[in-house]
Amino acid sequence: MDSRSHTAEPAQTLPRASGNGSSKPNSASNLSSTTQLSQPIPISSAAPKQQPEHRRSAILTGIYVVLTIYLGMMIVFLPWTEAWTQNSLLLGFPSIRAFIGSNFSRGLVSGLGLVDIWVGVSEAVSFRTRKS
Repeated sequence: MDSRSHTAEPAQTLPRASGNGSSKPNSASNLSSTTQLSQPIPISSAAPKQQPEHRRSAILTGIYVVLTIYLGMMIVFLPWTEAWTQNSLLLGFPSIRAFIGSNFSRGLVSGLGLVDIWVGVSEAVSFRTRKS
């Protein structure tokens, strides 16, 4: 064993930090020597990149609106034509043909077409308000 005695050294006292971050209670901190500001970013460099993206978005939104309104109009009017019940897919299934030919199912499908038209018109209106 080691013959040296193990003694604890007295605790070292540290100066208290004040509210402003300094170790001296009454000193004012000098922020200007440690604070560095970065260079400002020019705004004009970001503006040209947004123009082609907005134009592409307008074209795609226009195509989407036209397709949804056109599809909605087809879905509204198609159940009320002869092609709805007189097709080769339903000739072998008389019970399904009777259900598809009922006014309930025709009205249900036409209602979905009206919802489709509403979606297209609301998308066009919301795009116009986002653009302004």
